[in-house]
Amino acid sequence: MPIDYSKYPKNWKMEIRPAILERAENCCEFCGVENGNFGFRDDDGVFHRWAGAACPEEAFNQIDKCFTIVLTVAHLNHDITDNRPENLRALCQKCHLNYDREQHARTRKQNKIKQQEVEEKMYKCPKCGWIGELSETRGNAQCRGGCPVCWVKRGRYIPTVKVKTVPEPDMPADLNDWGV
Repeated sequence: MPIDYSKYPKNWKMEIRPAILERAENCCEFCGVENGNFGFRDDDGVFHRWAGAACPEEAFNQIDKCFTIVLTVAHLNHDITDNRPENLRALCQKCHLNYDREQHARTRKQNKIKQQEVEEKMYKCPKCGWIGELSETRGNAQCRGGCPVCWVKRGRYIPTVKVKTVPEPDMPADLNDWGV
């Protein structure tokens, strides 16, 4: 997920993040893998470094799964405003995703509920394709469940239908399915 640095303190990139990586000796504080290493994870999730042109035998079947380790800084309490060193850990992609798994599941559930609440108010006009929320009133006229665009164009309401969306797929149970 891309980072929205506008939510972080101005000294995040130049002071806070480098200090955490230095404290961790540029290694994941959970599994110990070194930042910048190129390689792959085997079926057990163990990282194997792939250095130079010599391809280790076990990498032949994993060649499409090779990647570079990029350490991230995790907020242990998930509060991005709490930048105390004891709340921050340098983690590789896999450890960070595993650590945040439950938080991501809660966030997905909350977002799904919010989306359903929004969708319950959304309508689509079969005539012009307008999608939107119908308000209680349109000027002085009471909204009768019709399309406001067609009302403006034709001077009469066109009946609308509820919008239905396709549910998002759930996160895979095993992050190895994502190659991390």
